[in-house]
Amino acid sequence: MPCRIFVSSGELSSELHTEMVLRAFERRHAGRFEFFGLGGRIAEAAGLRLCENIVDRAVIGFSEAVRHLGYFRRLLRTVDAMMARREMDGVFLVDYPGLNLHIARMAARYRLPVVYYISPQVWAWHRSRVRILARCIRKMLVIFPFEVPIYEAAGCPVEFVGHPFVDRVAPQQTRAETRRSIGIGEADRLIALLPGSRRQEVHRHFPVMWEAVKGLSRSGPVTAVIGVASTVPATFYRYATQDTPPGLKTFLIEDEKSRHNLIAASDLALVTTGTITIETMLLGTPMVAGYRLSPLSYALARLLAKVRYCAMPNLLADEPIVPELIQRRFTPERVRAEAEKILTDPARSDRQRSGLRRTAALLGPPGAADRVAAHAAGVFL
Repeated sequence: MPCRIFVSSGELSSELHTEMVLRAFERRHAGRFEFFGLGGRIAEAAGLRLCENIVDRAVIGFSEAVRHLGYFRRLLRTVDAMMARREMDGVFLVDYPGLNLHIARMAARYRLPVVYYISPQVWAWHRSRVRILARCIRKMLVIFPFEVPIYEAAGCPVEFVGHPFVDRVAPQQTRAETRRSIGIGEADRLIALLPGSRRQEVHRHFPVMWEAVKGLSRSGPVTAVIGVASTVPATFYRYATQDTPPGLKTFLIEDEKSRHNLIAASDLALVTTGTITIETMLLGTPMVAGYRLSPLSYALARLLAKVRYCAMPNLLADEPIVPELIQRRFTPERVRAEAEKILTDPARSDRQRSGLRRTAALLGPPGAADRVAAHAAGVFL
């Protein structure tokens, strides 16, 4: 009888990591595990028996979470009942701490072994969560090297497995081939707009990025490629770009392969401060990073945050490689100004590319998903 593992993976970026791990389990331990639980369509396609699609409900910030509190309470009661009925032999949690910390506590009460992949950002805020996790889980698998000593100090078993994007993120075409495929030349300005993977992120960030790139097009033609989140209908982007001026040409990117090719071929990317900064860094493209929360969520984050930077390349390098525009500073005018500095100054662009290459080397070697599967199997079997 296969080992039954409950999985909880709550948003698009973590679901992509879950997909890679599930496929690694299938390669290494075919038939020995059965995976079911919470996730989305991508994890389901990789073999997860989906009990609830929570990816489409992913929320950000305190005030946004409050509005969905009833849903998540009902979900946790359902998971608790499944644990009480002993429907699982172990628990595999991926990122998404707002939900997964509760699940880890419940699993500990039922003495179920828990492996947590991709640590909550305890280095940024609420470090007391490390002690909670040390009591509840068998092993923490982290994707950034600076996270290891934090867990070791709390007595929590921890392994640095490397970042999964080292395997996943790479262009499949040359810069010239990609540019030819959308009808532009080497000297034409190509800018990637990557406003996030969740509905709230996209609705909050895309209008700012769009106004900025419209402004850039007034000083010369621009081609903008727009990353379409699977949680947001493509019609949203088409409606939001109806006011495209004559000097601006747009393309929607709806698949991962095209996204990697087009980011790598771009002169600049306008990004949110999350996972997409890692992807853009690995593709070697200069970027301007921005983020905006609701006023209440931002006020709470200011009180609790313990870090100097928000964009992951800056956090990893502990220096401001990427310009950051947070909350009120994230405006079309400021995004445009930072973008123009990079687009008009080759030396500035080259310095950022060099810093990104240096920082990307800290993410570890290829093979993260296989290392995760090996460590997790060692706990569950």
